[in-house]
Amino acid sequence: MLDTMEAVDTKTETTLDNCQSTEKANKFSLRKRLKFPLSWKEVKKAGWKFVAAFFIFYLVRDTILYIIIPYLIYKGVISF
Repeated sequence: MLDTMEAVDTKTETTLDNCQSTEKANKFSLRKRLKFPLSWKEVKKAGWKFVAAFFIFYLVRDTILYIIIPYLIYKGVISF
């Protein structure tokens, strides 16, 4: 009876270790996918997707900063 309990405990610990290592692997793969390229070689490897994401990010940011916020200030929605 005691041997059975030890076997169950060992199996549970192994399952928990696998779950934690899988969670760490997912975290690192997400971090790797969101990593900003550090060299031109990495940019070329990412291809047009990186260029499109870069362009859209700055288009949205600049539209908010230089068009929407000044317009809202002009209309009186935002006041300082």
